[in-house]
Amino acid sequence: MSMRRSQGRFWAACAVTAVWLGAWPTLAQSTLEVNAGLQLNFASPGARSVGMGGINLPLTGDIASAVTNPAALTSLTQSEVAVEVRESEYENTFGVAGGVTVDGNRLNVNDVLLGTSKFEEDSLAYVAGVYPADRWALAFYRHELANYQTGIRGFGPGLRLQGRLIEPFPVEGNLALEIVSYGAAAGFEIGGGLSLGLNVSWNDIDLDGVTARYIEDDPFPADIFSPHREHDVQRMVSDDDAFGFGVGLLWDGGPWVVGASYRKGPELDMTVTNTVGRAFANAGTVLASVKGEFAVPDVYGVGVAWQGIDNLTVAVQFERVEYSDLTADIADPFGLDPALVRSIESADSDQPHLGIEYVGFTHTRFPVAFRVGAWREEVHRPLFRGDATRLDAESAFLATSFLDVGDDEMHYAAGIGAEIGERFYFDVGADFSDFGDIVSVGGGFRF
Repeated sequence: MSMRRSQGRFWAACAVTAVWLGAWPTLAQSTLEVNAGLQLNFASPGARSVGMGGINLPLTGDIASAVTNPAALTSLTQSEVAVEVRESEYENTFGVAGGVTVDGNRLNVNDVLLGTSKFEEDSLAYVAGVYPADRWALAFYRHELANYQTGIRGFGPGLRLQGRLIEPFPVEGNLALEIVSYGAAAGFEIGGGLSLGLNVSWNDIDLDGVTARYIEDDPFPADIFSPHREHDVQRMVSDDDAFGFGVGLLWDGGPWVVGASYRKGPELDMTVTNTVGRAFANAGTVLASVKGEFAVPDVYGVGVAWQGIDNLTVAVQFERVEYSDLTADIADPFGLDPALVRSIESADSDQPHLGIEYVGFTHTRFPVAFRVGAWREEVHRPLFRGDATRLDAESAFLATSFLDVGDDEMHYAAGIGAEIGERFYFDVGADFSDFGDIVSVGGGFRF
């Protein structure tokens, strides 16, 4: 492989990296290839909520409200400690090969071949304790806000432009993200069935994403992803902490309960670097280092529950997750056209929820709750929304990196819970969608 060809492909790779190092919204305005196609969900706690299709704002008697709606803490009548564990399975889609063509005077990305990565995570999702008094309640908690891994391996979509074939390097990447919140929450009963609540959290992020490109020879080598072929490496890291907060409202008016909340996500610092790969004598030389910000999206919503029939709760809820905030300030260490960088956007996600809970065997020592639910998640992957008639390499790489391959997802949920005497209880909830599945198991002790 000639040095001229290597240099040409290096700058093509820089164009790709500039996009991927500065614009992937769900991972803090970074554009590493490993981020492409990843759609994060910042989880709310509670196995009961999981089994009811994500309903949480109008629920009473649930210790998970310390995070979701602290005003509902006033509905708890006993001191309590609780634990929740989760198993999550999910997949992400990205472009691995194929090519971009020019259809008339527009870029056509329909020939890009897609790949998927699938991962499983088991985690301690939530630990909390609450102390209720006469007209107020105080809670402390540890909540795992995010726990994700993903990876990619492919050869990158090429572009045939004005008779010239522009090929990116074969690429390999991995990413791990964990955000843990430690918080305190309080609810206060105002009167007339109305309660207000507040929580404050300290959030710790552990983020490590690496993308590497490799030198390709003719004929294609079997050891293409070997260290001695590593051309350049980008890394995105954060070990920061920041505060977040939330406010909530609950009105309990007989058979009707209304809950609402606003949660302000933390904003954490991160660093993105671009270095020379191990195929060269000056391996590790830093070509660029850029500071960025990881902004957990704000969430606000309202929910209504009806309890007009004994032991039956029917609830609806609407939430809006402001994923668009994540692309408001994109870091670009490679000097791409700022107008193109600003064309990478992630839409806010409107999420309607429906949940039903029926408690049976109420005349025994072991009442059992049966739960079902469903909710819709609007697609919020980062997409390139730039001018498709702009026929250059930067536009093509952005268009193939941030493909419009996602659809809105329907989630279907079911769960069960049981009281064991007067002190113990447990809950199991499961959420299923094409994007991924969650199984949550929780339990608590009242005293």
